Amino acid sequence: MKLSLFHLFFAIAYLLPHQGFAQSGAAYLYRSAQNDFQINFPAKPEESTQQVNTEIGTLSLNLLIYDASNTGTDENLVYGLTYSDYPPEAVNSETSENLNNFFRGSIDGAVQNVQGKLLSERKIQIDQYPGREIKIDYQDGKAIIRMRFYLVESRMYILQTITETAKDNNLFISRFLESFQLIKNRNSIKQEMSRAEELTMMRNKPNQSQLPPQSTNETFRPKTSKLQSATSSKGYYLTAGVFSNQNNASRLMNSLRSQGLDAQLFFDPSNRYYYVYLGKFSTHQAADQAKASRLNGTYNGSLWIKEVR
Repeated sequence: MKLSLFHLFFAIAYLLPHQGFAQSGAAYLYRSAQNDFQINFPAKPEESTQQVNTEIGTLSLNLLIYDASNTGTDENLVYGLTYSDYPPEAVNSETSENLNNFFRGSIDGAVQNVQGKLLSERKIQIDQYPGREIKIDYQDGKAIIRMRFYLVESRMYILQTITETAKDNNLFISRFLESFQLIKNRNSIKQEMSRAEELTMMRNKPNQSQLPPQSTNETFRPKTSKLQSATSSKGYYLTAGVFSNQNNASRLMNSLRSQGLDAQLFFDPSNRYYYVYLGKFSTHQAADQAKASRLNGTYNGSLWIKEVR
């Protein structure tokens, strides 16, 4: 069974067997292998990775779980952090028109998966990246689940604590949540986006065997080489794919052109991504109409609107 985009993080987090820790020590500073975030757990968390089938393909779900329920010294039951990288054309913190729907689905999915009741919700952010914080009543007053969601480009982070209701709002909750930091830029993750780019290619063409090789074949050569280095001008771009690698962006553009589509390419120097787009519009309404009509029925792949100001 494939999971919807919004239910990815919640379908397995509460099914994991908790691994108890016999001792409670000083705070354990966890730093990611890519050196792009860090967080303080009460002690060393259990790490695991699971491959999850979703509506946008197979994604890696990374979990950090510390079960504090057996320590006898902690105010909370569970501390957790999960994160996963989405294909940037599916979810990206730059696509502001979709963020409210994305967070709404994420929050509703969290509440539904634990059969709880949403107690509170507020907007938050980390650095310039958007987020949400919620509280969920679990099992009619037995426990409180506190969660923070952060969307950092195309990576989703979810922090959570589970606490007996009588011990809600204890200091350890805020210490854990506030200790989360982005400690460097996303360059290391951008270097690992090849899988996301492959998913973009597959979602935007009917037959993978038709993908043109990286060669000088005139059939798939861009209409003008100037497009390879063009930067964007103000407007709304109906985007079919976004890449950190120029060659992959060019291959998608050429493939779409081979299908009779007027694909173009531009480079955004602010984030160093290459965008393959199928139309540029002066208003968001016009771009949205073209998206809704799927370019008058000529295109069946994924589309989103990139605004350049």
